[in-house]
Amino acid sequence: MSNRLASIDVMRLTSQATEILRALQAPQPVLRLVGGRVDLSLIDKLRQLGEPLAAPALIPLLLGAQAPTFDRIASVVAAILEPVSPARLPELDDACRSLGQYDLVDWSAWRGLTPNDVRALESSLGREAAPVLGVASFHRSGYVREAAIMSLDRTESGGELPYLIVRLNDWVTPVAEAARAAVVRRIGAPWVAEWVRCLALVSRMKATTRRGHDDVIERAFALLRDERHGDALREGFRSNDRVARRVAYMLARDSTAFSIAQVVELALRDRDPMIRLDAIREAMPRLDDTSFLALLDTIDANPFMPVRRAGLHAAAERFPDRAVARAERALMDRNPAVRELARFQLTQRDAGRSFAVVYRDEIATPNTAARLSTALAGLGETGEPADARVIEPFALHARSSVRRAAVRALARLDPEASGAVFVRALSDSSPRVIHESRDALAANASLIDLDTVRRVVRDAPTLAGRIAALALGQSLGKWRSLALWLEASMSPELELAEHARQLLRMWVIRANRSSVAPPARELVEIDATLARTRFSLDDSIRRELSEMLDVWR
Repeated sequence: MSNRLASIDVMRLTSQATEILRALQAPQPVLRLVGGRVDLSLIDKLRQLGEPLAAPALIPLLLGAQAPTFDRIASVVAAILEPVSPARLPELDDACRSLGQYDLVDWSAWRGLTPNDVRALESSLGREAAPVLGVASFHRSGYVREAAIMSLDRTESGGELPYLIVRLNDWVTPVAEAARAAVVRRIGAPWVAEWVRCLALVSRMKATTRRGHDDVIERAFALLRDERHGDALREGFRSNDRVARRVAYMLARDSTAFSIAQVVELALRDRDPMIRLDAIREAMPRLDDTSFLALLDTIDANPFMPVRRAGLHAAAERFPDRAVARAERALMDRNPAVRELARFQLTQRDAGRSFAVVYRDEIATPNTAARLSTALAGLGETGEPADARVIEPFALHARSSVRRAAVRALARLDPEASGAVFVRALSDSSPRVIHESRDALAANASLIDLDTVRRVVRDAPTLAGRIAALALGQSLGKWRSLALWLEASMSPELELAEHARQLLRMWVIRANRSSVAPPARELVEIDATLARTRFSLDDSIRRELSEMLDVWR
């Protein structure tokens, strides 16, 4: 699908297209009586807009049009449908059949289309026959759809195939049977490239349940798996539609046109992570040992964690004698799930192994920020509370990724002794470090008090830090959080004040009037603060809060 169409909704028209279509449909008595002349400048504007749902309004304009005008309109229909991928045609089909009398555009001419009109169009169409007749096959009348299918079947440009595939699932039996016969006639070498182009659509139709057409789809897939059609199937690997690429790789795994090593190597370079994962799970077990080993380094470098993890698992099963070396390297994988699998594999061979030693040694060695972050994370996963003393200095490291890893590791190993580090990290310049420290403090509410949180809300150098501290109010208890958020709602910093107001709204929704009474001192403070919020809070919120406090006054 083209980038231009990605921003267009095939299910509705924009206001610009609607205005153009209404202008085309405006009464022009003299001109229409002498042959239905059409303002071609408006037709050209529709081409520029490129909205597929304009096509049904153009089809009736073809009837009775003179040759130059006919050709111009037909070319515009083809142009605005050209970017629509076959996989999106069912959406357009639904939209065309739903066009009704309550729309701003007059669809009466489209709704009044007849089978004879379709046959008349067929006799005049040239290379635009497939898209024009294809639109006609989206008509709500089964008779019109059947006539369109018959006309499409007599068109053998290849462009008719996706429209015929859509109608395989038609709810009118004669239409579906006509489409099925037409599709079956196209399961042959001349149409291989078109079948590849329709892979995503075929996959979608395979999931439909109104009619059984699995046998037709399987015959088409068998055609594509034929070794003579490897070049065509390879084009499927380059499709912009990831579903089409997934189906192409699935077919290639069982095609004699490719070695399984070729398929895996190509799939591992695909931008779709699920294609890469399927290559590991479905195809790699069929590789010979040499090809398998040759691809392991590529798998280890894959950015998608499930691919690296599946590769590590597959390598351990296939080559247990080499599993230790690979697992040792995977101890420093950037993802905790891969590190965990590596530790499990190594523990299977040495139950007494201490992995914390590995990570301590890495931390003590000059390393890149990425490797140091991984070592800190690994030590947080396997270390002891005493390791917090080794980790704490890294919470001040120049690289934010290292600071974040240090905060997370401290939260796992010894949060009680690291409260000051977490509070300080709320003033960090990196939002990720701030969020990590906020989560650590929220999980250990005893490390903070109202005065500390107030100070951070007031003095943190970044808005992210101040908002994170504000969110910690939820960990302070019901009444302390109310005091904090009331005070923050009066902040001159608009975004911070609005965030506080949102928290207050949630406080009101969740408040339980039968809860424990606020201490007298806190109640006095809350009352005094609420009195100052006349210009910062909505009257409705202030009134609800006041009524809730009345219970305790």
